Amino acid sequence: MLYARGADPVSQRPVPAWMLLTLAERASRAAPVRDALLTEQHYPSSARAGLVRLKDKLHPSDIAEAERLADAWKPGQPLGF
Repeated sequence: MLYARGADPVSQRPVPAWMLLTLAERASRAAPVRDALLTEQHYPSSARAGLVRLKDKLHPSDIAEAERLADAWKPGQPLGF
C-alpha cells in the first residue's frame, strides 16, 4: 500500500504496487486463514480493495506489465525494485 499511496520514505510506484497487491491477493486466496502475525487491520480482502482503488490510476498497459511481473515472480526471488 505504501507504493500505491506514496508515503515517506517510499515514492508512489503504481506498477510495483499492483504487482505486490496481486501477489498478496493470490496468496490470500491460496491460504484464506488469517495470519496471526498480521495486525488486525490487515485482512485478506485488503489486497483486493487496494487493487480496486488503484485500478483507475493505471493505464491498462501498466496493469498488464504488473500482472506479467507477478506471474514471473517466484518465492525467494528478489523483487527487483
